[in-house]
Amino acid sequence: MFNGPLPVMQAADVARLGYRGLKSGRPLVITGVINKFMALSGRFSPAFVALRIASRMNARPGDTAVPN
Repeated sequence: MFNGPLPVMQAADVARLGYRGLKSGRPLVITGVINKFMALSGRFSPAFVALRIASRMNARPGDTAVPN
């Protein structure tokens, strides 16, 4: 499903990290460097920039309808 240029974490790794965070009382666990960057980018950039980046990252190969 994810055939992009960036590496993707395995579901088991994400679940393990989320469960570990839940057990330690953390209300939010963000896994992966790109996900952490995207989560923090909203604090430092206008919303439309973050939405445009997110839409491009989530676009499927061959999609042409990417918002400007």
